[in-house]
Amino acid sequence: MGYLITSMLLLALNNVIWKYMVSHSNPLAIMVKRALLTSSIGIFILAVFFREILDYDSFNEFMLISFTCTVGFLGLLMMLNGLKDSNLSHFLHYSLLSGIFVGSWLLFVENQFTNRYVIGVGLVLSGFFLFYLNRRHDSATISSRTHFQLFMMSLCFALSGILQWYHLKTHEPLLLVIHQEVVVFLLAAGTTWVFRIKRIPVFNADKIPLMAIIIFLALLCGMLGLKETDPLIANIIGLFTPVATILLGSLMLKEKLAWSSLLSLVLMLCGAYFLK
Repeated sequence: MGYLITSMLLLALNNVIWKYMVSHSNPLAIMVKRALLTSSIGIFILAVFFREILDYDSFNEFMLISFTCTVGFLGLLMMLNGLKDSNLSHFLHYSLLSGIFVGSWLLFVENQFTNRYVIGVGLVLSGFFLFYLNRRHDSATISSRTHFQLFMMSLCFALSGILQWYHLKTHEPLLLVIHQEVVVFLLAAGTTWVFRIKRIPVFNADKIPLMAIIIFLALLCGMLGLKETDPLIANIIGLFTPVATILLGSLMLKEKLAWSSLLSLVLMLCGAYFLK
């Protein structure tokens, strides 16, 4: 559980930096440079310290993990496009939908629920809904295309989370993080090439190297947490991220903070205690 909460906090910090960066650069261009740096960090660590974990049982297994990473990349792509024409309220709706997809899988396929589990999920969702109610005024009409993009985001994130959970039963988290970031880099670079999107120079002075370090640690902690728990708990803890992002934004960007955001965080932390 500690790994998941650490991952959530790092993702929230990354979101604050991302919010600043997208006002200056194309999101896909940022993703290419960030994935190049995270891949390089991971490959260096793997080559120097953990070469023994570079182990795929077969080519089919390698391709299945690549497929899982591709699904995650598509979810990220759908999120970036969907958020252009939506807002936080819509994003929260569809983030919860992703949790429903995962919960349904664990309930009907894995039969993995206990009373403590239900109490923890209930408290986290209570905090989430309190946070959402305070943000409902952000809601505005969006197109069917944007709804479709956010729906596909939820479906892709849910599917990739479930598949990664199964991969973690036989592979080390570090290997899966590196594999994921290499796939993200290749797909993002290919997308920018196809659509002629101007890339950001690798050695350009900006905050992307800091983002790369933060996101690499966030992904690694997320994988370690997913290995110890399950996709639903990881998804539920992920609902903390928008709350923590707003809290960090109030501290770092001097944005206004509502009391309900603090109360919702307390409820969600209580829920996390039951889920641990």
